[in-house]
Amino acid sequence: MADNYQALIPQWREKFLTLDVLDKARQLELTVSGDSIYISYYNRDYVVSVSTGEIKNRRDPNAYIPHYDALFIYHLFWFSKENPKASGEMIPFRDVKGAAVFDPAFQKLVLKPLAREFNGRLEEFKNACISLGGEPVKYGDAGYIITVCGKLKSSVIFWDGDDEFPATANILFDKNITDFTHVETVVTVGSDLAQAIIDAAGNKNGLHLV
Repeated sequence: MADNYQALIPQWREKFLTLDVLDKARQLELTVSGDSIYISYYNRDYVVSVSTGEIKNRRDPNAYIPHYDALFIYHLFWFSKENPKASGEMIPFRDVKGAAVFDPAFQKLVLKPLAREFNGRLEEFKNACISLGGEPVKYGDAGYIITVCGKLKSSVIFWDGDDEFPATANILFDKNITDFTHVETVVTVGSDLAQAIIDAAGNKNGLHLV
């Protein structure tokens, strides 16, 4: 599956180059300097070449770029509406416009594995979210708002398990997220957040969502 996604990247790079990317960057409120557009995705800093569409890690230009990160960036430019604005209102995945059909898979492949990973590890969940720049919110046993990209944010909420109930987790998205990207990409936005939290905690159980 990863190879299939990796194979799509050159196609999306070509699509990116057909756009007025500087105007898109302005609309998305991204920093531009010369040939470079600077963009962060879940605290991972990238630079995109205006002239070639190539994406590089800002701290290490030779580092591998995860395929989902690259596709998110290209989709952001391709699918975003004119002058998109985050609403600040968070909604569950099933309520995102057009997402209901994907909700059972999202529950199974993202939310349940995230909850299982941190069952009995509440403090590790908190520390992982804080390391990603999470701002605490008063929901669940622990909840955080985490920046996706620019002013676009998501929220993750965790309820730890006990002798009677298993741990559960939920990820909420900005109500206007489909003004920034395609609804199917929202799945990976949530998956990437879950994986970032798991990785930040040390990925002790070897779980990888993507």
